[in-house]
Amino acid sequence: MCENCHTLVIDLSLSDLMEKLRVSINLPINITSGYRCPSDNTKAGGAKASMHLYGRAIDFNCNHKINGVTVLREVSKIFPRFGFYQSSTAGYCYMHVDNKTDGNTKCWLSRKIGNSNKYQYFTNLDMMLEVMKTDTKIKWYSLIV
Repeated sequence: MCENCHTLVIDLSLSDLMEKLRVSINLPINITSGYRCPSDNTKAGGAKASMHLYGRAIDFNCNHKINGVTVLREVSKIFPRFGFYQSSTAGYCYMHVDNKTDGNTKCWLSRKIGNSNKYQYFTNLDMMLEVMKTDTKIKWYSLIV
C-alpha cells in the first residue's frame, strides 16, 4: 500500500511470482516497497517510468536471514527483471523485482554513494555476478538480505 495516498495496487502475476520465490527460499519475505503513487515514487527517488507506479514491482528483504547472492540466484530463475541494492546499513542488501518483460535490461547493481544510488545495468546475471566478484570496494557475496 502506498504510504502517501493509502492506495493498494498489485499485479496478480507479480503476487504469484513472489509466492514462487517464498517457496523456493523457504523463508518469509519482508516487502519494503510495492505500489507507489507518483508523489511517493518521487520521494523514494524512483524512476519516472518505475514499475512501482503500476503495482508491478516490489522491493524486499528476508529479514536479514540469508545470503543475498543465494536469493539473487533464485530471483533470476523466477523474475524477468531484478536489482541488487547495497543497503545503507553495512553488511546488508535488499532486492527489487518486477515483471516487466520488454527492454534490454535484465538486472542491475545499485551502490550506495552518500545519499543516492549509482546503478550499473546488465543484460544477464552472469555478467552481473562477474562484476560483483571483482568489485574491490563492496563484498557483494557477503551481503545479507
